[in-house]
Order: sequence, then structure tokens, then C-alpha cells
Amino acid sequence: MIRILTFLDYKAKWWRDQSHLRTDVIDDSVKRGIVAYAEKQAFLRESLAIFFASQWLGVFTMYGEDVPKTWPAKYRHVAVVPRHTITRRHRSKAYKQLVSYLHNN
Repeated sequence: MIRILTFLDYKAKWWRDQSHLRTDVIDDSVKRGIVAYAEKQAFLRESLAIFFASQWLGVFTMYGEDVPKTWPAKYRHVAVVPRHTITRRHRSKAYKQLVSYLHNN
């Protein structure tokens, strides 16, 4: 679980780093397109990480387990809803809370 979150964070950063490597592109609209595509890919990886973290934290809570000490700090603040009551609305709320937290830190 921890490795997956770490990998998804790494890939999100990797995509953002890739967006500025194309120095041979002259057209501004193409440059913006490259950056937008890289941002979209990074956002998808971050979204997956947030979703997975919210699901796994719910399992820890359901079984009364402590979150592992090596769990990435930025994913400790995901809203946890008991697994049997998770709906699209709950996942959306958890996702929005974590995205807000990530952008503020």
C-alpha cells in the first residue's frame, strides 16, 4: 500500500518535470498543450493515490488497526468513512478534503 502511494507520487512529479523538457517546441499553443497534458497525467496519479489512501484508511479503521508509521504523511488526513457506507458522495468529499489539504501544504 505504501509503495503504491509513493510510486504514484513519484509518477505525478515525474509528469510535471517532463512538461518542461521539450525546448524544441516554438509554438506557444503546443507548449501549453504539452504542459496541460502533463498536468492531467500528474493529476490522475494524485487522484488514484487519494482514492487508494481513503479506501485503505477505511479498512484500518474498520479493523481497529493503527496506520503504519511509514504511511506517507500527506495521506493521513483523508476523510475516512466506514467501508460499508462508502458512496460516490462520500468518496467525493474525502477526495476534495485531501486535494484541499495537498494544495495548501
